[in-house]
Amino acid sequence: MKLKNPKSLFAICAALTACLAHADDSVTLGQKQANIATDIFVESCVAHPGNNKASADWAKQKGMQPANDKFTADVLRGRPGQVWGASSPEGQFILVLSEPMCSVWARQADAAGVEQNMQKIIKNIKRPGTKVKSLVDKTIMEGGLNYHQQATTIINTKEKAQQGLMMISTTTDSTMAPVQIRLTLSPFTPDAADKK
Repeated sequence: MKLKNPKSLFAICAALTACLAHADDSVTLGQKQANIATDIFVESCVAHPGNNKASADWAKQKGMQPANDKFTADVLRGRPGQVWGASSPEGQFILVLSEPMCSVWARQADAAGVEQNMQKIIKNIKRPGTKVKSLVDKTIMEGGLNYHQQATTIINTKEKAQQGLMMISTTTDSTMAPVQIRLTLSPFTPDAADKK
């Protein structure tokens, strides 16, 4: 998806990338994993909304590895795209690029920590000229497990935005889940009602 007006999202993305700081060294492993997942999300997806080529270039530059064909097919479920992975002593993280969406998944991470990070991003982005709207805040069942899903739209109204961003977080506390955290960013074209 080619953004019609990428400049209209610049202020949104700048605010998102500037609002996270993790200065506390006393955090648990789960909280560290939550912070890493959120940081990957902000640096790869948020910094390059709707430009998955730039997100893939970022992944390569950071030393993430392309996933093998079978794993990529399993993750993408028939959609075109790329999957990049990173493993460290802190955990396993993947970057999922399928136009126009960009997602970060964490095998394990503190669900509450990720949700707090996302709320911090949303709180810091609320300012004049930016419309932030919560669309979804519900529990969903997937694979026999409960996941908490939150979706928020962000529209820059100062520049008569032709584009908006949707941020979705899907989290679970269950250590039985194949993936505890999924963070997704997708550009969208707001309708007239969204712009008011």
